[in-house]
Amino acid sequence: MQMINFELINKSFEAQGYMLTEKRWFVAEYLSGCREFSNTEEVWMALRERNPVSWATVSLCIKLLRRLGWIEVFDDEDSRKKKYRWIDNA
Repeated sequence: MQMINFELINKSFEAQGYMLTEKRWFVAEYLSGCREFSNTEEVWMALRERNPVSWATVSLCIKLLRRLGWIEVFDDEDSRKKKYRWIDNA
C-alpha cells in the first residue's frame, strides 16, 4: 500500500473548512491503497472488517474527497459502469 501525505490531505480539508477526522483519514488511506473502486458499498465492506466505520461516513468521505480533487470518476469500458480512482496530488 502506498503511503499518502497526511499533511497535504489535511491542508486540502482545512482550506475548504473541513476537519480530517480519524475516520476520514482511515477511509482516505484505504482508498489511496486500493487505487480504484466500484462503489461505496465495496469500500465500506472492506473497511468495516478492520475498523468500525459507518456506511454514511464512508459515503460522505468519498463525496468530499471527490470534491477536493483526490478522487475522480471514470467509465469502465468493460463493465460500462462508473468507477472511482484515487488521484496522487503529492
